[in-house]
Amino acid sequence: MLIVIVVLGLLAAVVTFSVRGLTDKARTSSCAVDKHNIETALDSYVAFYGEPAPTLDEAGLITVGMLGKASVLWDVSGRSVVPQPGASTTCV
Repeated sequence: MLIVIVVLGLLAAVVTFSVRGLTDKARTSSCAVDKHNIETALDSYVAFYGEPAPTLDEAGLITVGMLGKASVLWDVSGRSVVPQPGASTTCV
């Protein structure tokens, strides 16, 4: 009986560490995809209107229908995408 409990404990430890690694990878991938979506929205704006807007932020991209919702990780600064202040370092 004790051996069964030890084996189950070892299996639980292995699963816990595996899930933690997958969670970190998913968070990093999510950050990259979020940034890419904003960059694509900026490119779509240029393709649709023929020129970049002189002042455009995420709210503007949402208003013209190029972006679905604002990012909590990235900001639009001029014509580039930059991390928001205090954003997780896994996104940068």
